[in-house]
Amino acid sequence: MGGSSNRAQCIREKVLIPRTSNLVSRSYKLIIVLGLLFCNAISAEPWIDTRDEFLRADIEILADIGVIKVPISTYPLMWSGIIRDLDSVKSENIPMEYRATYWRVKKAGRKSIGEDLRQLKFSLSDNENVIRTFGDSSRAKNELSARRAGMSRHFAWNAELTYADDPIDGDDVRVDGSYISSIFGNWIVTIGAVEKWWGPSWSSNNILSNNARPPVGLSFQRNYSDQADSSGLQWIGPWTFNAFVSELNDERGKANSKLIGASLTLKPIESVEVGLRSTQVSTEDKKVEAFDSSLDVALSNRICVSEMKINPQECLRYFDESSRQISGLDFRWKLPFQIPVALYGSSYSNSKLFSTNSINQVGLTSSLKIGLTRVKWYMDVSDKKRFNETNNSLENSFTELGFRYNNLSLGSTFDDFTSVVSLGLIATIDKTNQISLHFTKGRDILHIPAFREGIENNSSSKRKSDLTALKLIWKINTDKGGTFNISLESSDFESLVNRNEARIDWNYLLNN
Repeated sequence: MGGSSNRAQCIREKVLIPRTSNLVSRSYKLIIVLGLLFCNAISAEPWIDTRDEFLRADIEILADIGVIKVPISTYPLMWSGIIRDLDSVKSENIPMEYRATYWRVKKAGRKSIGEDLRQLKFSLSDNENVIRTFGDSSRAKNELSARRAGMSRHFAWNAELTYADDPIDGDDVRVDGSYISSIFGNWIVTIGAVEKWWGPSWSSNNILSNNARPPVGLSFQRNYSDQADSSGLQWIGPWTFNAFVSELNDERGKANSKLIGASLTLKPIESVEVGLRSTQVSTEDKKVEAFDSSLDVALSNRICVSEMKINPQECLRYFDESSRQISGLDFRWKLPFQIPVALYGSSYSNSKLFSTNSINQVGLTSSLKIGLTRVKWYMDVSDKKRFNETNNSLENSFTELGFRYNNLSLGSTFDDFTSVVSLGLIATIDKTNQISLHFTKGRDILHIPAFREGIENNSSSKRKSDLTALKLIWKINTDKGGTFNISLESSDFESLVNRNEARIDWNYLLNN
């Protein structure tokens, strides 16, 4: 992946995952055991997860000036392509104002694949972390976590154990973030509970995000995002593919529920990245072929309004059946301006794109220099169109929770909404201090279960309410590689709930 030859061998080497009769249900024990056995790991993690908004901001800045050329909108994001792109550019060829950003990302990549990670984390707060954005890691009021991550010549792994004090879902001992991965040629196969973020948005993501805890599952993804070897497919440019199946073992209406997802991301030209994505819920009595109708859902010519004139019941049945699946596309386009500016957007639906039941989003992001500091900024605008008040793209009759896990949306942190506008600033001041500020204004939000401390029977309530939230994060990087985070948040769920949250996260590295 870059650096020494044995590091590259570690990324590329073919290995086999042991066969088990019940692979997913036994994966937690396997991960913990391997975490204790692999004491001589040579690397930390092969990818970038959803817990570092400052690193993501730097990566996007470098992508917008043409240094990073691989697709960057699907997380976990592989380090392999990022490091290769950075190594292919001489630092003196990078404009002076972006060199600090270049060296920060390069240092993070070398550290990630070159050091064994042993970490303790303490998190103290007076409230649950409800309004989650990219970069958030803590969830419960108070948490204590220990993790050990590394990569041998055969496996990449992360053994992570968290104790949560009085969490909303009642699960106080968690192994979220734990996994074991193995490499087959240019493909990585993973078993574990890994957070995913599919799409270019920042404040929240409407198809798959870090809002809900990650269910345990089996996934595979491309390592290097190289162009296709076939001459007929080279026009798609660098591309990556991700797919997974996870077990939804929460309290839902049907047993043996599975969440299945697939994502294809490509860059046909250097300035444009396009993602085709689909997720669906499968239950034991509603088995479906994975993505057998993804394109039909995304591009369908069916117009339900006209069908209701003929057969209303059939039309409503169609919406209920199709709500097993949410599919669509997203894009990120670096605009042809002298100043790097990117326009991004998405449309996801369980019927057809831009229909009366679609979730659409558009955003703009760039960076500006203030003094010696480069500040990343973004603006997200999300809009959800409803077929009618009883039709929710997250819900259906065959499973009570629909596209939720432990009563939290697997996509947008705002769950079921009409419109949301978010603004954000992300800045690395110097080697020690990093600061971000996020503002959110939501309209007609119907369902945020985590606010149930102040709303009686909130999960069944259909009262529309507006939301205003402001979050400030100050991250302090210590000399020994640890971090100290201070987060202040104020949120007002109209007249129902007013919440002020103060949170302190301390990440202590045991490596030093």
